[in-house]
Amino acid sequence: FGLYEDKFYWKSQEEFKTKFVKARIAEVTKSPDGRLLVKGEDTLVKRPIVIPMDIVVHAIGMDPNALNPEIARTFGIGLEKHGFIDRAEQYTNSQGTTRKGIYVCGAATGPEDIDSSIAQGQSAGARAVADLYGQQKIAS
Repeated sequence: FGLYEDKFYWKSQEEFKTKFVKARIAEVTKSPDGRLLVKGEDTLVKRPIVIPMDIVVHAIGMDPNALNPEIARTFGIGLEKHGFIDRAEQYTNSQGTTRKGIYVCGAATGPEDIDSSIAQGQSAGARAVADLYGQQKIAS
């Protein structure tokens, strides 16, 4: 998913006949013709599959950083139930954390694509500057 879906996902299927399968894979073996034989369950249609492939790339989900508990303790911020850094209220402080003045972006909050991570980084920086400017204005 992401901004490059048209460029890579759809084009690879149409132009290069790439197959993307969302499945629970039970095993990958070699077929008599030398190709890879993928056996498992297609999780979208809930049925068994046996598909010959030239190459298999197993894409897995993303786990939180193993140091997130230590990071959370150090900065006094929360973790959400999966172990990623917890965000503040999403609509008014989308890059904030559970502690005012600490900002978070990208894959620290959960699986993200590169484009979203960059945008969130810019948003976090802008929010930090705005918060600092607002504090200076109040102090003057």
